[in-house]
Amino acid sequence: MKTASGRYRGKSMKFKYLICIIAFLFLTACGGTVRTDMSFNDSFSGSRIMTYTVANQDFTSYVSGDLSTIQSTLSSLCPEEIEITSVKQDDSNITAVLTLNFDSLEDYKKKVNNILEKEGIDTVPEVVFLKPDSVFARGVAYQENFSTKDLLNWMYNGIVDNNYVTSSYISY
Repeated sequence: MKTASGRYRGKSMKFKYLICIIAFLFLTACGGTVRTDMSFNDSFSGSRIMTYTVANQDFTSYVSGDLSTIQSTLSSLCPEEIEITSVKQDDSNITAVLTLNFDSLEDYKKKVNNILEKEGIDTVPEVVFLKPDSVFARGVAYQENFSTKDLLNWMYNGIVDNNYVTSSYISY
């Protein structure tokens, strides 16, 4: 289809689409990904499961040391409020699953506060947990003023401080 300037818009759109795909593949090729699953009941008893996945290729390219050495280091650095549930390696990825269990909203905030304080993060945890049950709204509203990155800061620091990643690769 020709535009007013006489150019073919279809080729331009395909080129932009191709550039976006290449950029996406490039950006997802480095570093790890973190996924958080929060589950709780009406009394706010539950767990926060944080899953960190890194490609084997990135691990061997950017990390010095073997997986068991790093795993034992992280186990020794892990805050008592968090449990390293599993660390698994398959043909393409290394996946670490970390769990923060809690019995109530106050227990959750207390555990999060302890983790943040130990990492020197000056944030008092605020958690909004609402259970509207009316004609206009049903369900759960949940919001917090900290992130999974804040809760896993000890992991990042442990990897960097123990020189498992050289300074030129820290951004990955």
